[in-house]
Amino acid sequence: MSGRLSPPILYKALRILRRIFITGFITAGVLFVFILSLGHRILGKEFQATYYTKPFNQAVWKQHHDDMEVKNPRGPMAGDLVKHQLKRGMTRSEVETLLGPPSPCPTGSPYVDVYYIGDWGGTPALDFLRLDYNSNKTLRRATIHQQQG
Repeated sequence: MSGRLSPPILYKALRILRRIFITGFITAGVLFVFILSLGHRILGKEFQATYYTKPFNQAVWKQHHDDMEVKNPRGPMAGDLVKHQLKRGMTRSEVETLLGPPSPCPTGSPYVDVYYIGDWGGTPALDFLRLDYNSNKTLRRATIHQQQG
């Protein structure tokens, strides 16, 4: 018997190695996606949490109408405002009574108002509260947005 492997044994060994390589590659890919997803979920919640650190205070909100500072005090109140104060179906005048006039930012739509809230989202961005109205001037949706700047 010589020290050479016969072709059937060689092919079998190559198939086993290929199977191990493919399984390892798939496992590594799944693990990478899991870690990436987990990191995004943790970081996303961390950044989003800064919008929910203080209860809405109407006097403070209105006082900072023209405040274009990065850490505008409106930012930490925005989550509470969206979740507990702004209700679908409120009229535009009810919203303006609660919040004061919207920020001077042309939206290009008569059905959208924005309120600047600073830079609280964790990335260099302009954060703002966006209010979408129906054609009958009632609140349809209130959301917090970031515009990369």
